[in-house]
Amino acid sequence: SIASKLGLEGEQAKMFGRFARPFQQDRFLKLVGSIDPYRKEQTGFLGRQKDIGLEAARSGLSQNLSGLRQSLQLGGMQAAERSGGFAGGGAQQSALQLARELAGQRYGDLTGQYQTRLTDIGLTQDRGLSALDEKIEARKGQAYGLLGDYMDRVLTLGQQFLQYDPISGGHGGTQGTTP
Repeated sequence: SIASKLGLEGEQAKMFGRFARPFQQDRFLKLVGSIDPYRKEQTGFLGRQKDIGLEAARSGLSQNLSGLRQSLQLGGMQAAERSGGFAGGGAQQSALQLARELAGQRYGDLTGQYQTRLTDIGLTQDRGLSALDEKIEARKGQAYGLLGDYMDRVLTLGQQFLQYDPISGGHGGTQGTTP
């Protein structure tokens, strides 16, 4: 028994048993047992959010590249119209070269934006996982705080009953002696 582990015997142990409340084991086990399911649920949520972000980034890049392709084709057709359809004309070649250069710059901008977006998604994921770790630690702290509080109350109560003199009913710090 807890009383005997604290050095309480006889009347002291009985009195201790009357005042000591049992540990809230169900509450403790419920708190501890909820940690892993919560972690899995939240990690899954963060993973789904990351997947949504990645898909949006890929879709945006694909749409922008499609628009760039159309712009390049339109630029080529306009250059051909301006030069009267003569494929070897200097004006057409210059217009096509300019369109290619602009497309190359735009492509570089788009891929840079895509890489930035991927980096942002990764950082957001890292922040989310870090916040989750903090919440998990708080839940653990809550559970172990419950255990620590109980232990403190039991030890304090045990100390009080160690000082109780069961014969005289007073507090004297000595057991079984009469004045």
